[in-house]
Amino acid sequence: MVKGKILVIDDSPTVTAISRCTLENAQYEVITAINGSEGLAKARNEKPDLIVLDIILPDLDGYKVLELLKGDPQTKSIPVLVYTALGKGTFSEIALERGAVGFISKPFQGEELIRKIERHIKK
Repeated sequence: MVKGKILVIDDSPTVTAISRCTLENAQYEVITAINGSEGLAKARNEKPDLIVLDIILPDLDGYKVLELLKGDPQTKSIPVLVYTALGKGTFSEIALERGAVGFISKPFQGEELIRKIERHIKK
């Protein structure tokens, strides 16, 4: 039984593959996007239960994607969990101020990702 639909927005094929494997093993349906524009379109079309968003993306950075998601009536209620290799501190504060529900530093442990998702996904 699928627990929910997760959209992973990350330009790294390795991180995307690890995220997909981790989430699918935990019984989540996974949709992926390789940049911010594709992520915004998939968020609107697929209506995921939660979005995992990287900060460093090739077209729109994660902060801009987050701002656009939270400003769109179709996507503003979708919880967004931000992850990045930039580390905690200012980066996580900015993400939380812009509407993210949580923050994970890369590299991440699969258990940590699942725990944070389960804390914020709408049942």
